[in-house]
Amino acid sequence: MDLHGKRIVITRAKHQADALALILREHGAIPVFYPCIAIIPPADLTPLDNALSRLSAYDWLLITSANTVEILHQRLSELAIFPNWDAIHIGAIGQVTGQAFLKTFNQKPTFIPTKQTAQQLGWELPILNQEKILLPQSSLAKPTLADILAQRGADVSVIVAYQTIPDIGGDDIHPLLARGMIDAITFASSSAIRHFVMRVGYVPDVPVVCMGENIAQSAYEAGFGRVVVVDDIRLDAIASALGKI
Repeated sequence: MDLHGKRIVITRAKHQADALALILREHGAIPVFYPCIAIIPPADLTPLDNALSRLSAYDWLLITSANTVEILHQRLSELAIFPNWDAIHIGAIGQVTGQAFLKTFNQKPTFIPTKQTAQQLGWELPILNQEKILLPQSSLAKPTLADILAQRGADVSVIVAYQTIPDIGGDDIHPLLARGMIDAITFASSSAIRHFVMRVGYVPDVPVVCMGENIAQSAYEAGFGRVVVVDDIRLDAIASALGKI
């Protein structure tokens, strides 16, 4: 693929942007940093800490983002809790999230759905009636997954693991957009789409690459007309999708 000279906007949080930027540079692209979200702990850590302290009481722990993995690692380390991961089933929403969990905790997830969506995870998760499920997630997460699991008879505990807030800073993309010098924008979350539009002030006519169908739907709803969906959200797959724009 040839991305030589293409300016690609990265909207991920600052601490998550470098990996994609490295891949883009390797393919000749010019990363444009425009962080639209920041990940911070919840205002009250008590519910999360209490849930982690009795992790063995749950049948399943569901991981819906790499941010969740990072937060869980931070809290478990801070609390000096060392879970017996063999005693609980781990469900991850996708391969990349599963790899993040494996890399961080040296434990392979029990289950990953066939498609990276909350709906698919909810309907495909092999649960029994009244099994206890711990679902730590963003404060902005939609209730879709929890609702499906409850509908299937699960006992779901939804815990706020982190807050997703608007970020500031990054490169000055306004003149680049005005001159047609931005070739594509990448989005890894629906909140990044919302905050991007808030920061820029309008929806530019620029192709966007969205990591998953749910995020692509959010892009369409926001007004973006040219949307590329990447189901396999490995970084090289994103670079490959960008090369086709």
